[in-house]
Amino acid sequence: MRWDAIAAEAGRNKSAIKYYFGNKKGLILALVDSLDYEECLAFAEATRGTAGEERLERYIAGQRHLAGDIEGFLLFFELFPHVARDDDLRPRVAALYSWYYEMNIEWLGLRDRVTDENRSGYLALGALMTAVVDGLALQAALDPPGFDFDEAFGALRYFLSKGLSGYLDSLDSE
Repeated sequence: MRWDAIAAEAGRNKSAIKYYFGNKKGLILALVDSLDYEECLAFAEATRGTAGEERLERYIAGQRHLAGDIEGFLLFFELFPHVARDDDLRPRVAALYSWYYEMNIEWLGLRDRVTDENRSGYLALGALMTAVVDGLALQAALDPPGFDFDEAFGALRYFLSKGLSGYLDSLDSE
């Protein structure tokens, strides 16, 4: 995270980088904000207008695609210690995670089911799905013996197909 190293990697003058981002916090925020924003919006578009098994298949494919961005996740994991220790960066990235929770609700086609009464349960589902993708991406980056990325997403698909409707019914009956 030295200016010289950043400038060399970017192939730019460090003064230009400082001009556009102001400081390292500005650069880190720009990097974190841009990591998968466009992919998330494309994912929402790919799932819109679908339901049932087709929606679930597209959801799993999209999550697998996001988790498969090993380079993007490695960059995030590299930036994370700086973010976690910084009182200005931490809330900004926490807000990004809140957005991911909302996007998971959207990708699953559940936005119309959310009410004031059940919102926290739906956000918990979004948080869980976000954690699954982060965790699988971390494991894919480490590539431990016996880890099978596709098998893990197959298990996620199975659990969602067998258990999601029961969980949603419990939220809607609260």
